[in-house]
Amino acid sequence: MHRFLEKGGNKLGSFNHYDAEPDTFSVCDLHPNGAGVTGEIQELILAGSKYIWVTRKKWDDGGDVGCDYVEFNIREKGVYMWELRGSGEYINGDLKE
Repeated sequence: MHRFLEKGGNKLGSFNHYDAEPDTFSVCDLHPNGAGVTGEIQELILAGSKYIWVTRKKWDDGGDVGCDYVEFNIREKGVYMWELRGSGEYINGDLKE
């Protein structure tokens, strides 16, 4: 899976999921504008009587332009979402094994 964060027709960054064991993810800054990008993996959990989103992994690209990688095992029965932020913009979506 590869998703792109865009602003004004420019690709600012990407969030990537490489389905391997363990699951590997990357965030990449694609636009040299002095700002990096940040990725998050969140899981929906039951807390008392309500469901809440909990951040399980959060990382950045390490600065302006470039990529950084993390490993995180997505459980088959878990409910997850991903998020990519940068330059005041963000995108997110469902994350499936």
